[in-house]
Amino acid sequence: MSHRADADADVLFAGSGEMRALCRAFDWAGSALGPVSSWSQSLRTTAGIVLNSRQPMFLWWGPNLVQLYNDAYRPSLGNQLRHPAALGARGREFWPDIWAVIGPQIEQVMTGGDATFHEDERLPIERNGRLEDVWWTYSYSPVRDDVEALVARSWSAMRRPIASSRSASAPSRRPRGPTTGPRAFSIRSPTSSSPWTPNSGFSP
Repeated sequence: MSHRADADADVLFAGSGEMRALCRAFDWAGSALGPVSSWSQSLRTTAGIVLNSRQPMFLWWGPNLVQLYNDAYRPSLGNQLRHPAALGARGREFWPDIWAVIGPQIEQVMTGGDATFHEDERLPIERNGRLEDVWWTYSYSPVRDDVEALVARSWSAMRRPIASSRSASAPSRRPRGPTTGPRAFSIRSPTSSSPWTPNSGFSP
């Protein structure tokens, strides 16, 4: 990540928060999006919506699916490798571990299809230095411009112990059961066998 002065970035990403600061410091001119001064009004507006939201949100922009996300989404990436490397990266290159699943979903929206909604989908991802078994609830919505773009909104995730490498090989749906309280994910040791307990948190 390069720290270059960019007056347009300083204006667009003004304000508090980790992601605003990272967006101000990021070398957008070296990315597929180009310098902030060249961004369309649609991209500027959408980036502002994402960064202002307290809902976990993630933006893929243009044919290269260049990435931008907000503070609420940031915990979904874990504490190693994924963040802040996700900022400004290209989607297909950044998510090889789950692209076989999310790639067709993204393609559907980016090529003019309807928005998608996915509830309690099991998508194991590499984060925090290990493979984590995670259940996601999320949607993909289109952003129409002279280029295609897409916003991902996430609601919840539940992390469970990984029983075996085989069990983590393909997405599946979490068995339904009675629940109470807000959706959240369970924070516990991968070796824990105790029932999951909701805690505050966010999905990817």
